[in-house]
Amino acid sequence: MVRSEYEAAAAWPASLVRSRGTRARFGRQSAPGRESRVPRSGMGGAATGRAELRAGYLAAAGLPPDSPARLDIRGTRQDVLVDPGAALVWRFPRYADDLDRLGTVAAIHTRVQELGMPSPRVIDAVLDAPLGQAHLVLTYLPGIALDDSRVAQCTAEIRTRIGAGIADLLLALGRAHPDPWPESRPQWSSLWHQQAREIARRVLPLLPAADPSDHVTPDPEHEIRFLEHTAASRVLAAAVQTAAGAPIGLVHSDLGGVNIRLDPTTGAVTGLLDWDHAFPGDPAIDTAAVTAGLDPVIRTALLTARPALRTGLRRFDAYAATWPLQEILWGLDNERPDLVTDGLHRWLARGDVDDPVGGRVPAAGS
Repeated sequence: MVRSEYEAAAAWPASLVRSRGTRARFGRQSAPGRESRVPRSGMGGAATGRAELRAGYLAAAGLPPDSPARLDIRGTRQDVLVDPGAALVWRFPRYADDLDRLGTVAAIHTRVQELGMPSPRVIDAVLDAPLGQAHLVLTYLPGIALDDSRVAQCTAEIRTRIGAGIADLLLALGRAHPDPWPESRPQWSSLWHQQAREIARRVLPLLPAADPSDHVTPDPEHEIRFLEHTAASRVLAAAVQTAAGAPIGLVHSDLGGVNIRLDPTTGAVTGLLDWDHAFPGDPAIDTAAVTAGLDPVIRTALLTARPALRTGLRRFDAYAATWPLQEILWGLDNERPDLVTDGLHRWLARGDVDDPVGGRVPAAGS
């Protein structure tokens, strides 16, 4: 009997997951002599290149050449074999830095499962192998993506259910207590203080000053200096103050429409993909990410179902106001003068900034 993808996804018994999961080694492994990325010469969209790439991944996964697993190469960092019938996914990193993190990514997915999030379960992990062979095996999450064109064709009732389901997901992320976390990271407030200090030291001197007293000269200890009449300093101070008082939950960090899976017949949220860079932090980041550009019916239902999420959006405004300054810093760090120039233009074009904490702070680029 042919099962639907929803039935197949629900069919993995927990005992089988545990028994196979013991093979995974959730630590950083080295792969001597590996290339910096999976060889993709000859791809260019050519069928032969794609077929060769798929054949190599099938062999690495121990699957037969006639396996029904399809190859998805749309992601920017991972190539994926997907078999909805078996309810399994094989994820292959493309780049060496992702290979280095593969054990950490497996541990993050396992921790997310422990926290009760609707995420793929790690079934197996091959870590001590080169690019093109190292991979994770995860359970398949059925459904279509939130940004799928079919969502817009759903009835208003279904889209309202989708909004309410996403709201519940966001609240669950906010209530999660991620400590201990598999990856070492600064605390949320410390992260923003460090970021603001670097911006004050390296970026603010590049900004036009209204008068000489507004110009920032970093002191020997590079301590952050917030000046009363410097808009950039006020914005940085607001972000640091917001981070210091923010609730801490689980941040997915890539909560775009492609990663939220839905059942278009019921409006149920069936899961959330790609937890690779999740971390403990302010849930406002995810709320803002998912509501940006969202279908109006879904967005209204989301914020109506859970009005408390609006508070998160107000906190996000304080963070978003620093984005042009962060872009300048990123450009300096990566020797990208184009990003420095773009960040400066975006900062100067941002418009007036009122009280960054209690008033209006326009999002970057608005």
